[in-house]
Amino acid sequence: MKRLCALLLCLMMCSTAWAEAPDRVGDIIEDILSYEMNKAGVDSIQAWMDGPLADAAGKSAEWYVIALSQWGTYDFTAYQAKLRTYLAETTVRGAVTRQKYALALRATGAADAYIQAVMEDSIGQQGIMSWAYGLHLMNLGCTSKRTSADTIIEQLLSLQLPDGGWALNGAVSDVDVTAMVLQALAPHAQREDVSAAVADALQRLSQCQLDGGGFASYGTPNPESAAQVMIALCALGIDPLQDVRFIKKGHTILDGMARYQLPEGAFSHTLGGAANGNATVQVLGALTGYQRMLGAQPAQGELPAPLGYKPVAVAAIMLLALLACGVLLLKGKRHPKNFLAVGILAGLLVAGVLLTDFQSAEEYYGGTPVEKPNAVGTVTMEIRCDTVAGRAAHIPADGVLLPQTAFAIAEGDTVYDILTEAAQQYSLHMESSGAPGMIYIAGLGHVYEFDFGDLSGWMVFVNGESLSAGCDQYQLADGDSIRWLYSCDMGSDLK
Repeated sequence: MKRLCALLLCLMMCSTAWAEAPDRVGDIIEDILSYEMNKAGVDSIQAWMDGPLADAAGKSAEWYVIALSQWGTYDFTAYQAKLRTYLAETTVRGAVTRQKYALALRATGAADAYIQAVMEDSIGQQGIMSWAYGLHLMNLGCTSKRTSADTIIEQLLSLQLPDGGWALNGAVSDVDVTAMVLQALAPHAQREDVSAAVADALQRLSQCQLDGGGFASYGTPNPESAAQVMIALCALGIDPLQDVRFIKKGHTILDGMARYQLPEGAFSHTLGGAANGNATVQVLGALTGYQRMLGAQPAQGELPAPLGYKPVAVAAIMLLALLACGVLLLKGKRHPKNFLAVGILAGLLVAGVLLTDFQSAEEYYGGTPVEKPNAVGTVTMEIRCDTVAGRAAHIPADGVLLPQTAFAIAEGDTVYDILTEAAQQYSLHMESSGAPGMIYIAGLGHVYEFDFGDLSGWMVFVNGESLSAGCDQYQLADGDSIRWLYSCDMGSDLK
C-alpha cells in the first residue's frame, strides 16, 4: 500500500513537471480570460468586449484591449465608440495617458483624428515614457509633423544610464522603464547605435533577474516587472523561456510570474496578495506577446467556455488510478484488496476535490466590498478637493469625492490598494501612472493635476503626515487615517 501511494504521488509530481512546458503559456492565458469572463458574467470574449470591457473604456480597459488585439480576431467597434465618447466628454491632461488611449485606438485598427492630435502635442511632454510611447505609435504607422522616429530614438539613447538601463529619474535604472524603452526600440534594433544600446540593456536586465526567475522594481518583487521584460524580449525576437541569459538556477521568467497566480486565474501584485487588475493585465499582455512571437494565436476569435478545475482534477485522479491498477497487474499483485485500496484512495482524492472550493471571494466590482477574512485591522479614508469645490460642473459643491469611510486591511495592504478598492467599490474615477514603487495619482473624480495651475495636483496624508514614499509602498496599520487632498499650490493651501 505504501508503494502504491508513493507511485500515485510520483505520477502526480510528474504531471506537474509536464505542465512546466511552454504550452503552459496558453493555459495561463485561458485562465486569465476565463477569470475575466466569469467575473463579467459572460460566456465569450466578444461578449466581454462588447459589454463590461467597453463600459470601462477610458478607465481600465485599454491594456486588456491592446493585449486582445494581438491574441485573436475581435470586433472592437463597441469599445472604440465608448472610448471616443469618453474622450469627447473628458479633458485628459497627462501626455502619457493620452498616448495610451491613442495606442488602444491604433491597436484596434482606428485612424482617428485624436491619434494625430496626440502625435502633435504629447511626444516628449511628460518625460521618458512620453518619448517611448510616442515611438510605439510611430512603430504602428503614426506620423508627426513636429518630430520623427530618428529624433525620438536619439533622445531615448541619450537618456540611457551608465548601468545600461533607463529610469524615470535618478542614476540607477529601473527594470520596468528599461523593458518598456526596449519594447519601443525593438523595431529599430538593426541600427548600429540602437543595437549597442539594446545589448547593454539586456545585460543589465539579466543582472537584475532574481533567482526564482522573476524581477523586482524599486526593491519589490512583482509579476508586472517580469511581464514587461518578457514583452521586451519577445519584441526583440528573443525566446524568454529558452535564452540562457534569462534562466536563473533553472527558473525562467514564466516561473517568476506564475508564482503570483491565484487559484481563480488572476494575478496578485505581491506574493499572498489579493487579485490585482494591473498585475493580471500585464501578465496577459506578456503571454499574448509570447504566443504572437511563436505564431500560436487561436484559430477562432472565441475562447471555449471554461470547465473549471474540478472536472480536470477528477479526470486526472481517475487516470492515475487506472495507471496504478495497470502496474498492479504487471507485477502480478492481483488480489482484490489491492484494487480495492486503489479505489478507496482514488475515491478519497475525488471527494477531496469535489468538497473543496478554491474559488476566491466574489470580486468587489459593482459596489461589492472586498472580503478580507484575514483582516488585521481597519483604516479610514476620505477624498476631498475643497480648494476647487464647485469650480467646474463635475466637481462637487462641497468638495467631497469620498466622505470618511472605513476599509478593512489585510497584511501588507498599501495606501494605493485601499484607494483602488474605493475607486472600484464606489465607482470613483481614478487615473494613475508610473512603475510599481512609484505609482502617481494623476486624477481622481476627473480632477487632474495641473487643472488649476502648474502646482496643482493630488497629495496624500496618513495620520496627518504627507507620505515620503510612493502610495503603493506605504503599508498600512490598524487605525491609520488616509486623506487625499487636492492642492493648487503644492500643499501650501491645505490645512
